[in-house]
Amino acid sequence: MGPDETRLVSRKETSWNMPPTLIVKAEVSVLKRREETARRVVSFFEDRLPDLPLLCLLDDEDCGALRGPGMAANRGVYFRKGSALFHRLPAYFAEHAFVGGEPAFGDFVYLHGSTCSEEIGLTITLAHELQIRVVRTRAEAESMAAAAGQTRMFFAIHPELGSPDEEWVTADPEFWRVRLR
Repeated sequence: MGPDETRLVSRKETSWNMPPTLIVKAEVSVLKRREETARRVVSFFEDRLPDLPLLCLLDDEDCGALRGPGMAANRGVYFRKGSALFHRLPAYFAEHAFVGGEPAFGDFVYLHGSTCSEEIGLTITLAHELQIRVVRTRAEAESMAAAAGQTRMFFAIHPELGSPDEEWVTADPEFWRVRLR
């Protein structure tokens, strides 16, 4: 394998109960750097990630199928097993996501190659997607915001880009109406 060839590598983190599985597809010359950057980001969330299997996919290409209507500018996505996005994964990652035709993980994070090409893009986007995974319900989001105090803002929610739990939609159907069109 030459220095410019692409290699797909799987690494299983081992620092907590349900460790994320990290799959990095990159040229050999940048593979280690991307992997180390992703590990640093994941380690920051170590004690906050839900106890569910997570697969993080860092691509070296952009997946057009994951940039559909309302998602054209996304840099990465978080989604759960059963999401329509699940079946849009590139074939070279799908082999890691399925076992016996069934999803092997409950949650997924996918970052496009253009996102991973710069360390800052990979860092910010992976952290953003993991933050979405940490806050799974409206009550959790409100609790985190209250704990941080009034001077902090955690994130903005855009209903046209979201795939919220039914609890979020039921709690504020008017806000999520845009998503339902």
